[in-house]
Amino acid sequence: MIFIGFGYLFHCPHCGEATYLALGTGNEYTVQNVFYGNPADPPLIKDFTTRQTYQKALEYLNQNGVPDTKLPGSYGHKIYYCPECRTLKVHFYFSIATEEKPWHPKYKCELCKEQLILAPGQRPGDDPEKFKLIGEDREVLRIHCDKCGKIYFATESGCTSKIHWE
Repeated sequence: MIFIGFGYLFHCPHCGEATYLALGTGNEYTVQNVFYGNPADPPLIKDFTTRQTYQKALEYLNQNGVPDTKLPGSYGHKIYYCPECRTLKVHFYFSIATEEKPWHPKYKCELCKEQLILAPGQRPGDDPEKFKLIGEDREVLRIHCDKCGKIYFATESGCTSKIHWE
C-alpha cells in the first residue's frame, strides 16, 4: 500500500497564527500499526481519536470487526466540516466492517456541537492532494483560529506552504 500525506499551512489574517492541516497517511500507517499496534506500542488510532472513539473501535475489533481497507484512503487524516458554522477540522477517518454494518467514528464541531461531515474529495479512494476547501453545497469552508478565536476563510490568507510527508 502506498502511503501519502500532504500538509497545508494557513495563517490567520487577524493574529498571524499558523494552522496546519495534515491530510492522508504516513509510512508508519500500516494496517497493523493503525488498528492493532505491536507489543511496544498501542494502535495509532489511540493517539488519533478520543478515548471514547478508541474504546468503541477496540470493541468492534475484538468482536470480529475488520478494518475496511479495500480502497486507497480508507483511513487517514481527512477534512471534516460543520454544516452549521462552516468551519473545518481535521480528524482521523477509518471504518470497521462488522456483521451488521460498517462503523466509523463521528465527530462534533467544537464551536456549535453539530455533527461534522466529510468534506468533498475526502471519501475512500479520493486523492488527498485534490481536496478543496468547499462543502457539499459548494460553499467555501472557514478556519477557526485556535489562538485568537476568530474565524476566517482560508482564501483570506492563502495556503502559504504545501508539504508532502511520509
